[in-house]
Amino acid sequence: VTCRRSAAPAACKSLSKARLGAGGPSAAAAMRREVAALRLLGGHDAVVALRRVYEDSRAVHLVMDLAAGGDMLAALRAQPGGRFPEPAAAAASGAVLTGLSYLHSRGVAHRDVKPENWLLPEPLPRAAAGERGGYTAALAEALSRAKAADFGASVLMPAASGGGVAVAAARSS
Repeated sequence: VTCRRSAAPAACKSLSKARLGAGGPSAAAAMRREVAALRLLGGHDAVVALRRVYEDSRAVHLVMDLAAGGDMLAALRAQPGGRFPEPAAAAASGAVLTGLSYLHSRGVAHRDVKPENWLLPEPLPRAAAGERGGYTAALAEALSRAKAADFGASVLMPAASGGGVAVAAARSS
């Protein structure tokens, strides 16, 4: 989709109201947790940005930054042998750990940490025939920008900085 305000490409996660209703209270609660977590965490490089939430008669729509590089699992599967070169794996691990550190400092426990929930803002570089060193460095750089996504299973904990709870901070923003 295209953002109406900025004309920039965006992603839209649409949650069917029929499925939310059929999933019972837990499905609707998961959607509310995701929105609250994304609002609380907004503005950090390690988290996919939530631009807007709106609903129509059929669905609730979350408009977020586009992750044109897909998810980390697809990136991993596309690698020779199904694994990243060591420097790239270190960069991916660093991005995940940095992201988790930020989430926890804001009182959010993701609870569904897996490669599919770490998105890449840009497509990964392609290796030229016989090239390894430059490609590995470019791959590591791309993986270092991975962003946490899918906060439906998250829990908002008491704020780490003391006083109040993360839910209250999310509601006030």
